[in-house]
Amino acid sequence: MKKVVVLGSTGSIGRQTLEVVKELKYEVVGLGCNKNVDLLKTQLKEFGCEVGAAIVSGDGLFGGLDAYTDLVKSLDFDILVAAASGLSSLKAVLYALEKGKRVALANKEIAVCAGGLLVEAAKKGELIPVDSEHSAIFQCLQAGKEIKSVTITCSGGALRDMPIEKLPYATVEDALRHPNWSMGDKITVDCATMANKAFEVVEAATLFDIPYEKIKVTIHKESLTHGFVTFVDGSIISQVSRPDMRTPIRYALTYPNRSNIDDDFDLIGKTMTFSDYDEKRYPLFKKIVEGSKRSAASSAFIAGLDEGAVGRFLKGDINYLNLHRIITAGVENAPKGNITTADEARAYYDEGVNFAKGYKV
Repeated sequence: MKKVVVLGSTGSIGRQTLEVVKELKYEVVGLGCNKNVDLLKTQLKEFGCEVGAAIVSGDGLFGGLDAYTDLVKSLDFDILVAAASGLSSLKAVLYALEKGKRVALANKEIAVCAGGLLVEAAKKGELIPVDSEHSAIFQCLQAGKEIKSVTITCSGGALRDMPIEKLPYATVEDALRHPNWSMGDKITVDCATMANKAFEVVEAATLFDIPYEKIKVTIHKESLTHGFVTFVDGSIISQVSRPDMRTPIRYALTYPNRSNIDDDFDLIGKTMTFSDYDEKRYPLFKKIVEGSKRSAASSAFIAGLDEGAVGRFLKGDINYLNLHRIITAGVENAPKGNITTADEARAYYDEGVNFAKGYKV
């Protein structure tokens, strides 16, 4: 029986992970959250788990900024699921990989902000992506490495059909009304702006060691094809499944095997369409990709910038137009530099968050 630790267990991906873990009859040995301590304690009791961590701390739990690291260092486990947002689990992820463990990575900030550190640590452990798009590319690459390009699909987000002239007036409720996926608020807003897709391009370049010019993005409104690889002989291999995060979670936990589930999903009667994205509708996509390519420090700063700006939008502090203005200004002011430690990655990320929080619009 596999022993699993889930960081970010109270969030959307964390809760779905626990559903899959229960289905697979794996053992949960550690859980961690940011601040939802009440739910965390309920989960600990449900799974018969004695050890937990909360960044904000709580009675009987590991607490503080290093809570996740302290938790994983105290445990014997096989798989670490990194589903916590931001960089709170970065050190825990690096530790697990360096100890030869499997990390199911459901956090793109770590790859975006500390890609070099992540890839180096993964040489000792096993890194399996959980993002549906990167899981798809990972699966397609099992067919061979002679690639011409990889393509990441994009639903277009909640505002994909709103007239462009009305986008500046889009509300939080509008941006959170995703047509296909059930996800956390921050990532749902990032889908609406396509910032999420920009970060996925950066993550793909890092995880698969693929040049940016070989990574493509296409709008695929049905969210059935999650990614595909075009090989040098003209063959295209894609991964198709329901728009359900439990599918890539399950694959990351069971790889290289696949678990047998009761599912009648097929493609009869379904239509799949693909189209180019509209730069006028999604101006942040290209800005974020180009800005992140400048340096590791730029990439980490921009990830934090987006976190801070989206946070302000969700609180109602700024409107959708100003969300774009803040991120655009931040990208233009992103610092350059290398990242050699987890603390450096965190510092640049926090600098981006603070830029967004302090920017006057």
